[in-house]
Amino acid sequence: MLPREGTLSAGRYSTGKGFEPTFSFELGEGWLMLRPSGHRSLKLGYVAPGQEVAQGKGLRFLNVREVFEPHKQGGDVLFEAKPVPKDLVAWLQRHPYLGTEEPEPADVGGVPAKQFGADVAVPEGYRNIEGDGCAVPCIPLFRLGNGSVTYVTEEGKNRFILPRDIEGETVTILVSAPADRFEEFLPKVQKVLDTVKWGVS
Repeated sequence: MLPREGTLSAGRYSTGKGFEPTFSFELGEGWLMLRPSGHRSLKLGYVAPGQEVAQGKGLRFLNVREVFEPHKQGGDVLFEAKPVPKDLVAWLQRHPYLGTEEPEPADVGGVPAKQFGADVAVPEGYRNIEGDGCAVPCIPLFRLGNGSVTYVTEEGKNRFILPRDIEGETVTILVSAPADRFEEFLPKVQKVLDTVKWGVS
C-alpha cells in the first residue's frame, strides 16, 4: 500500500482506496510520494541519482471532474470551471493556451489511450480567481472534485496520456519535467506505466 508521502522503496504498490479507480504499479529506485491530494489525485516525484530533490520531475494520475474553460472579460483572462467534456483529448487539443502535438496511440494497463506533448503559454491579463496558483507562471486546467486544482506551468514540458474511461472514471496521466531533462525522464515513466494493472488492490 502507498504511504501518504515520502521516499518509496523499489517494489509493487497499490492505491487501495487512495485513488479511484484502484490500480497497482511497480516502481524502481528514486521515486517518492508527493503531498497527498485525496482519492482523485496521485502524485509521484522522481529524484535522479546524486540529486536531493525532484527538480520538477513528476508523474500524476488525475481523476478529472471539471475543466477550467478560459474566457476573456474586459482586459482579463478568467478560467471558469465546467463539467469534464466527453472528449477530453479534443478539449485539450483546442485549448488556446496549450500548444499540443498530434495525439498518438498508447496503452496503459491494457486500456487504449491517446498521448501527446504540450507546452503552456500563460495569457497576458490572466487573473487567478482561485486564490492560490503557482510560484511560476501557470494556468488552472482541472478540478478534481475535492477542491484540488491541477495547474500546468510555462516552465518545462508536459505530456498528457488519456486512457479511455476506466470504470466510468475520466483518468488523465500528466508527465512533467524541465525541458532539458524531459526526454531522459520519459523512459522512467514508461517503465512505471508498463506495470499498471487497473482494478488490482
